[in-house]
Amino acid sequence: GAWALLLLLSVVTRVHVAAAQAPAPAHVAERSSAGEPAAYRAVVDEAKREYDLGNFREARALFAKAISMYPNARALRGKGMTEFGLRNYGDSVASLEQALASTVKPLDGELRAETERLLERARSFVARLEIAVEPGAAVVLVDGVPIQLGPQGALVLESGAHTFEFRADGYAPEKLVKKFIGGEQETVR
Repeated sequence: GAWALLLLLSVVTRVHVAAAQAPAPAHVAERSSAGEPAAYRAVVDEAKREYDLGNFREARALFAKAISMYPNARALRGKGMTEFGLRNYGDSVASLEQALASTVKPLDGELRAETERLLERARSFVARLEIAVEPGAAVVLVDGVPIQLGPQGALVLESGAHTFEFRADGYAPEKLVKKFIGGEQETVR
C-alpha cells in the first residue's frame, strides 16, 4: 500500500526541548546544612576547575555526577555551559532550559540573565522540528538512529543536513534528506 505520511518540519529560532528534570536519587545521601549531599560540593568544585581549564569532557562528567547527587539549577547550568563548550548545542539547550526552570538552588539576578543569553545563543545553532506521521506507530530514524519524539512530535537537531527515514508495517519505507539552518522557519509536507 501507499505510505500515508504527513511530515511537518517547523524550524524556529525559539527551541523548546522537552526534557524532564533529573529525578532525585532513590537513596538520598547524608546532607550538609545547606541541604546538599556531603560530597556534592567537592564534585562541583572539581567540575568548575575542569571547566576553567577547558577540559569540557571531564567537566561534563563531573557536572552529570553532581546532578545525579543533587539535581539543581546551578549544576544544570554548569552542564549546559559545558555542553555549549563542546558544541553539543541540543544538549546545551536542554540543560539550560532545565536550569532556568528548576526551583532548587534557582538562578537569579545576573546569573539568570547570563544563562538566558547563553540559551538564546545555543538555540541559534539548533532547529526544532515538529514531526507527525501516519500511521502513528511508524518508526522515525534520523541519520540512521531511531528517535524518541518529545511531546507533540517535537525534535531538536543541530544545524546541518539530516536524513529522515520513516518505516511502518504494511507501508513502503520513505527517506527524506533535509538541511537546516538555526533560526530558519519552514514547513515541509
